[in-house]
Amino acid sequence: MYAFETQSIVFLMTLKEFSNIYHYMLELYQLPSISDTVNMPHIKRHYYARHLTINTYGIVPAGHQ
Repeated sequence: MYAFETQSIVFLMTLKEFSNIYHYMLELYQLPSISDTVNMPHIKRHYYARHLTINTYGIVPAGHQ
């Protein structure tokens, strides 16, 4: 996921909006040497809790396991 910041305006975009990059990421994630280094709970917490102007209460969705 990418976050682009311009002054006080924050634009959040998901990789699904860039289908080629998204599918490449899915392929890479299948490699044990890559997936073993990814801490998805940390990524989700940081992504949702960092932008308190958008997500005032810092709610992190459970998502799928």
